[in-house]
Amino acid sequence: MIEFYIKTIKDQNLQKITEFKPGCWINLEAPEKHEIEEISKDLKIDEVWINSCLDIDEKSRVETENGNVLLITRIPYKDEDEITTLPFGIIITKDCLLTVSSLDNLILQDIKNEKIKVYTTQRVRFVLKVFERINRHYDKFLTELRRKSEMIEDMLTTSLSNKEIENLLKIQKTLIYFSSAVVANEIVFEKVNSGKILKLYEEDKDITDEIVLSNKEIYEAIKIMRDVLSNTLDAYASIISNNLNIVMKFLASVSIILAFPVMIASYYGMNVGLPFQNEPYAFGLILLMSLISVIGVFALFKKKNWL
Repeated sequence: MIEFYIKTIKDQNLQKITEFKPGCWINLEAPEKHEIEEISKDLKIDEVWINSCLDIDEKSRVETENGNVLLITRIPYKDEDEITTLPFGIIITKDCLLTVSSLDNLILQDIKNEKIKVYTTQRVRFVLKVFERINRHYDKFLTELRRKSEMIEDMLTTSLSNKEIENLLKIQKTLIYFSSAVVANEIVFEKVNSGKILKLYEEDKDITDEIVLSNKEIYEAIKIMRDVLSNTLDAYASIISNNLNIVMKFLASVSIILAFPVMIASYYGMNVGLPFQNEPYAFGLILLMSLISVIGVFALFKKKNWL
């Protein structure tokens, strides 16, 4: 899919247009092969750049060629219950700015809904605003993961199943993806901040400094959360094992306690002469003996803290 948008300083809102205009933003989302060829030919950019942005395993990087600039970052992406990352490409030419992605994502939605206030004619500022939004979404997802892990930890204190552990492992897996993506993004942000890739004005330089600093803070937050989660997994694995031992101890104690009345009943079920067998209250006596044995063994177990 190819979409064209434009917003100049004179415009109040982002406008969708039907064809290319200088200063426009071109959104290339899950494009067909003929669309890639068409855009590549019209903008005089290498098809390899576009295909790289669509590769789900592509790493963040910066390239320049014939005055064009390729910026690939990895952005957070939520697919149903799984949170991962995917590449998001920005290609800057002398006449326009092109974004390339394999899927609809939060960054594109924010631009289209104008949650990111940008002018398509100001290409460098457009890129910096996108970088800011990427950091903000990483921070947002980290908060979500932190809350989710805390809920799971509360459930783990009484759980004997592996479901909670599996959910924590999924969070840990997401944090590994985030960590790798944020480190790679930092390289891109640093190169842009150097001013060698894109021409930066003084105000732009302040924004890029904040982007780099925010990215470092996000990485530190991910690192701390990974360490805490790793320790939590170790601790709660022991708790689950201990919970199981408590249950097994309880069941064993109950089995032993119930064994005494069963033994008494077994004796009086034999076809031989037994004490009190001719007494009219024999059945009541047997029940009383069984009850006394249960109470006695129960009291002993409680005293020994075996129950």
